[in-house]
Amino acid sequence: MGKTLEYQGYTIQSAPDHLADGEKWRLRIFISVDDHQGVKAREFSADVVYATEQEADIHGVAFGQRLIDGKVEGQSVMDMKTVDRRATPRLRVQFRTTFSSATKREGTGVMLDLSSGGCRIESPVTVEPGVLIGAAHLCARRRMAAHD
Repeated sequence: MGKTLEYQGYTIQSAPDHLADGEKWRLRIFISVDDHQGVKAREFSADVVYATEQEADIHGVAFGQRLIDGKVEGQSVMDMKTVDRRATPRLRVQFRTTFSSATKREGTGVMLDLSSGGCRIESPVTVEPGVLIGAAHLCARRRMAAHD
């Protein structure tokens, strides 16, 4: 059987277990969430047994909803969602760049993420926070190309 339900940004998928005695079913569910870091999934089950697969299916979905709502003691899905705490959106880019610091240490690298509040650079040289980045010429060239 196996019911699937979207609930508060999560996907609950019921997959009841048929027990070895052949007459009972145990609820088993998978809860997944798709966020900016990809899909995360986790399996949950309970010791309660049911007479039919359909009954375990229905109770499994309800159990998943209670888990998501934080109403199942000792179990939670709160850690599955990551919160993007950035104040401004970050764009994925790939710009070759140069940088220098107050101590005159210079280097080159590739800028991978860019926002109005900062950026991420990949470089063989350690890039310290607060370092000046030489990307202004890239922005100017892109603007001029857009006007052509």
